[in-house]
Amino acid sequence: ENNAKAKDIKKIIVVSGPGSFTGIRIGLSIAKTMAYALNIEINTISSLYAYLISNNNGQKRKAVIEDNKGYYICCFDEKDKVVENEFYCEVDNIDLPCVETKLDINKIIDYCKDKKSENPHHIKANYVKKIEVEK
Repeated sequence: ENNAKAKDIKKIIVVSGPGSFTGIRIGLSIAKTMAYALNIEINTISSLYAYLISNNNGQKRKAVIEDNKGYYICCFDEKDKVVENEFYCEVDNIDLPCVETKLDINKIIDYCKDKKSENPHHIKANYVKKIEVEK
């Protein structure tokens, strides 16, 4: 729609999970390939961080992704600082408001603008379910 060309891209920000195997694998593969081929910066952000940043309402809050056996959880304070880093547990017993699972792209870009670029070859996915090789 905006007639952007590949050479117009200066930085790629990609969600690295936790998330579904196919969605994360395809998104990361495309982002890593473009960053390498175009020699541009790339940054990852976890889906939990992305939800927390997108829903900054000036209070402590948590993001939760549920699978069939438990919960992936991360908590931020009112200034977007990590209170509890990402972890997996069988019971969600953290008494903080849970944010919506919607994204605000502009807030994510702003959060990542000063992050140091990552090596595309070292970026790894965080799948909701472990693949057979990881088991």
